[in-house]
Amino acid sequence: MSVTLTVVALLGLGVHAALTPAPPTELVQVIVQPGDTLWALAQEYSPERDPRAVVEEIVVVNDLPDGVLPVGLVIQVPSSSPVQEAATSPGSPSVTVG
Repeated sequence: MSVTLTVVALLGLGVHAALTPAPPTELVQVIVQPGDTLWALAQEYSPERDPRAVVEEIVVVNDLPDGVLPVGLVIQVPSSSPVQEAATSPGSPSVTVG
């Protein structure tokens, strides 16, 4: 009986998390740099959101079914905070508000 209650409780937490709306985001353009990963971009641009959800959003918005990020590719990344156009320096991601 305790196993059943635990499973139900865990499922209830998952439903609550799924029903909790994500904070509003905007899409910014990012030029993929060497070493960039979907996970790192998700954490950088939407740090207060679950990175798994942000990675999924990046994959869907940019039609990246295999999740590969070729260097130089311009992708749309959800950003939860306003991002100003950044000056690009070597090794820094280029960001443009979309």
